[in-house]
Amino acid sequence: MSRHARMGSLVVLAVLGAVLVGVGPSAAVPAARETVQKLLAESIAAHGGAEKIAAQRALTIRSEGTLFASDGETGPKPFSSVSTRLLPDKMRQVIRVGAEGGADGARPVEYVVVYNAGRGWMKVGGRVLELGQDRLAPLETELYVMLVSSLVPLTEEGYELTLTDDPGMPSARVLVVRRQERPEVRLSIDKETKLVVRSEYATTDGANNPVQHECFFQEFIAVGGVKRFKEYNIRRDSELHVQGTVKEYKPAADADASLFTKPE
Repeated sequence: MSRHARMGSLVVLAVLGAVLVGVGPSAAVPAARETVQKLLAESIAAHGGAEKIAAQRALTIRSEGTLFASDGETGPKPFSSVSTRLLPDKMRQVIRVGAEGGADGARPVEYVVVYNAGRGWMKVGGRVLELGQDRLAPLETELYVMLVSSLVPLTEEGYELTLTDDPGMPSARVLVVRRQERPEVRLSIDKETKLVVRSEYATTDGANNPVQHECFFQEFIAVGGVKRFKEYNIRRDSELHVQGTVKEYKPAADADASLFTKPE
């Protein structure tokens, strides 16, 4: 795979992390089911309520920030992105990495990544590549984490939920989400605000190496009656990977199907 394609995969996984945050292991005894369900209900209400959350199944996010590449080849670079997701299984990202101009006259590199129910493509430098399963798997995981982080699906059957404390973040409790054939997702819920402030899950990087992916969310704002984060940091294996700011949210009940077709 070309360096651009590898970099594209790294960027995609970083910016997609518009969702959760990481927590360390806990030795605490899991809480009773009633306690878990109570906290889940409180968190759903704090985020805006099940009805309003479910009405925003489609969401376009415009953000910008700094990408800290972990490939050893490049230093920090500015990025901007426009991401549209349609849960549970569709996503499109347009990402620009690098600054305009500069001493060498360099221009940003643009990546377009599309995932649609088991198929995916990346467009970079005028070339369109169909993604193999090793590249599709982390995108599938990202969409699953987005779904889980919306909280409402967790009220349905099929999820195993436990609640523990996290010694590294005493201001929050950790909701551990397990589902058959899906990676474990750990959501930290702030004890005071009841908002999801970080998450952690296992995925792979652009070179298909396993990594622990952590996202930290701050400065929540109301978007169509739903609380969403404005600032976020992403870490991979505890190393800073992305610092980002959401500039705009556009929620909707649905999205244009043409967004999720093969890029041209």
